Amino acid sequence: MISENLSEIQNSLHSIALECGFEMLGFTEASIPDKDQGNIQAFIDKNYYGSMAWFPERQNIRVSFENLGFSVASCIVLGMVYKPSEESEKSCEAILDSVSKYAWGQDYHQVLKDKAKPLLKYLRSHFPNYKFRQAVDSLPIPEKILARDAGLGWIGKHTILINSNFGSYFFLTVILSEKVLHLIDTEMIAFKMPTKDRCGTCTACIDACPTNAIVDAYQLDSNLCISHNTIELKDPSFDEDTKNHGWVYGCDICQDICPWNKTVARKKNIHSKVEEFKPIQFFSESSEIFHELDEQDFEQAFENSAILRIGYKNWNRNIKQKDTF
Repeated sequence: MISENLSEIQNSLHSIALECGFEMLGFTEASIPDKDQGNIQAFIDKNYYGSMAWFPERQNIRVSFENLGFSVASCIVLGMVYKPSEESEKSCEAILDSVSKYAWGQDYHQVLKDKAKPLLKYLRSHFPNYKFRQAVDSLPIPEKILARDAGLGWIGKHTILINSNFGSYFFLTVILSEKVLHLIDTEMIAFKMPTKDRCGTCTACIDACPTNAIVDAYQLDSNLCISHNTIELKDPSFDEDTKNHGWVYGCDICQDICPWNKTVARKKNIHSKVEEFKPIQFFSESSEIFHELDEQDFEQAFENSAILRIGYKNWNRNIKQKDTF
């Protein structure tokens, strides 16, 4: 039987997570199933990682959690909704279908780190002899697989995690734990949400992708993906075959069309309650959103935004591509 102490710890972490603004929390063993390891390797073998040359590297971390400074036993997976409210969408109609919703607000990397600090403080105070480390896209670990196994949802045909209550517009962050914190007894699984694949026969995301980047159900070729090409591609100009269909940063087409967002989450009025994810001033007030910016203006506009990471040259490159669409 599970000790009452572990159950109490999980309950406390869940309460803290809710207070910090996270809607989802789950626990899982630090282990990647063989099938998933095979899928990751196939993604590499088919060169689906596009210009992300770093992806094939450090597979020892991605599939085995090696070389992290400690032996990882459990993973605490947290989810935070970033979907803009209807009010925010109305105020930012100019960027709909041009800027991915996850980049409307402040840089999620720092926001998630700040929001998770109370959880890390709790863990370190209760288990001072154990090590903990948070990952927010900062380590090559498969967050979506861990989130699925932690009970936060299932990985859809567009390769994005879907939750039956919240849809797919949410961020993930993982706390790696040297201490065993996942429940071993299958009769008592705390805070689990449905992990069964509920995409069924739906192919809306596959059919909607204008570049056919979803080459098959659950398979994404980044070379064809609009999000990859506007963010990860570092070329100073696009070749004539690269079409971004009006998007200048990221792409939401496969998520917008998904019934779990379009119907279920919308009916429930799911949207972010986090102040930091409200649209930054540039999006809500600027009348020159899609004009080319000089470097100083770019850095000022996106000072606290994830968009800053692509640099002003690539932002302006994407703007030029939009103008030709």
